[in-house]
Amino acid sequence: MRGHGEPHTQLDSKPFQLERSTKKGGRSEQVIRQYEEIFNALPNLTPPQRQYLKLRWLDQMLWLSKRSRESQNRYYFLRIITIVGSAIVPALVSLGSLLPLAQSNIVVMKDNAATSPVPASPVPLPADPSVVPPVVEVPVSVVPPTETTSVDVVPKRGVLLFLITWSPYAAFILSQIVAVTAAIDQFFKYGDRWRHYRRSAELLKSSGWQFFQLSGMYSSYAQGERYKEAFPMFVNQVEEIIQSDVEGYISQVATQKPGDRNKYAKLRDDSRDDEER
Repeated sequence: MRGHGEPHTQLDSKPFQLERSTKKGGRSEQVIRQYEEIFNALPNLTPPQRQYLKLRWLDQMLWLSKRSRESQNRYYFLRIITIVGSAIVPALVSLGSLLPLAQSNIVVMKDNAATSPVPASPVPLPADPSVVPPVVEVPVSVVPPTETTSVDVVPKRGVLLFLITWSPYAAFILSQIVAVTAAIDQFFKYGDRWRHYRRSAELLKSSGWQFFQLSGMYSSYAQGERYKEAFPMFVNQVEEIIQSDVEGYISQVATQKPGDRNKYAKLRDDSRDDEER
């Protein structure tokens, strides 16, 4: 498989197959067939010129479009995790700060339940209403605290206590996930890749359709449908776009930003100063 921007160097009579096409019957295959119909309908083009359209222009355009979609999906995925996680972590930290208060409230409730008096059993009334029932003094008994009492007192607060108890651990784990996703996004620069690939793909697509319609810079060849005469200009335009794509990728995406280089240079100088001391 060839690298980024590497040209095809061999033209043969084998059936045309793009290495960058997706699954059989997918949208990319439909797009390839539609473009092949357009290529075959262009008059006055030689077989090598049609091969250039297939193996160079279309191949590069589909590859750049695919890379653009992949980079966009990865960029959005990482950014969503970073944004949502950054919003949830402070809430978890605030919830965890309520743990001491929640534990003290549970202890107070258990103590109150343990010292609460047990109501006396009712005295049965005599069958004769004229007889005055005797006064029975029932001593107040204290129920000793048991595990059953503590469970029965706070059943509705168990879920809240569970959330408060585990929120610090959840905040720590989520903060690490946010830090990792932010570092991955900064290292691979998926946002810059997406915009770079998208720009190059659209430039190639625009140049190709101008050539197919003999419009724009090719409008002077519209009379008589002189595609063969306009083809050298089209090739020159395509190669300039591809060359600009490779140079832009190396200078903007694959290299460090000036601020990063200055930061790393400062850290390196500081470490050297420490070693000399």
